[in-house]
Amino acid sequence: DLKPVVGLIAPENLPSSVSLYENALRSVSNSVFACAQKKGALVFARNAALFQCIQTYNQFYIETDGLRKIPFVDEVLKANPDISLRVGYGVAHNVKNAEAYAEKALDMSTASGNYLFDGEKGRLLGEAGPVFAVTDSDPVFRLYSQRLGITVTTFSRYLRVFRMLKSQFSAEDVARVIGLQAKSVRKILALFLKEGLIALTNYRAPLAKGRPEALYALSHKIRPLLDITMGAICRKEEG
Repeated sequence: DLKPVVGLIAPENLPSSVSLYENALRSVSNSVFACAQKKGALVFARNAALFQCIQTYNQFYIETDGLRKIPFVDEVLKANPDISLRVGYGVAHNVKNAEAYAEKALDMSTASGNYLFDGEKGRLLGEAGPVFAVTDSDPVFRLYSQRLGITVTTFSRYLRVFRMLKSQFSAEDVARVIGLQAKSVRKILALFLKEGLIALTNYRAPLAKGRPEALYALSHKIRPLLDITMGAICRKEEG
């Protein structure tokens, strides 16, 4: 789903002293922009004390692990432990409506909870919900995760990302959705390539100076694993 998600981030409990207030706000701003850059989200200061970020729903869903957590907020608060954040997210078919829904979600949000609003209902982020990871008991996933040197959950997470991408994809494409640095993603893709789960298909010329970008496609070996992942998601949702 490539619908835009707009997030409004409002710092709270800032110092009352003018100089301390400005220093705290500057620190929060630096953290917000650093996190957004790392996760591939567009962010800008909407006013002196409100930040707005834009990303796709796919990217947001993967980053929040099925809307169960907000690592973006956690990272900003970790760097600024003396403040709090109130955050509202809106999702719609266009940025204008998503922004309006984000404003509604921000009104719904409190110090104890942040919301995603889709125009009809608000969803409290972090609520206990369906878990979209294949369990450790699945022997196929356990075998491949061991051979790749990653956890079953991480392996399942990459498979869910692969389902969202085009027939050909690059490390940058995966990185934008999963919220990691492309350098880290390339290392993981090299393992998938070695196991024959993906194949190197072509190279794409870079937009700027640099080396051509490798393009990959899913192999026949990985298709059954995608079906298992989808089946696990359906079972969890039905339960």
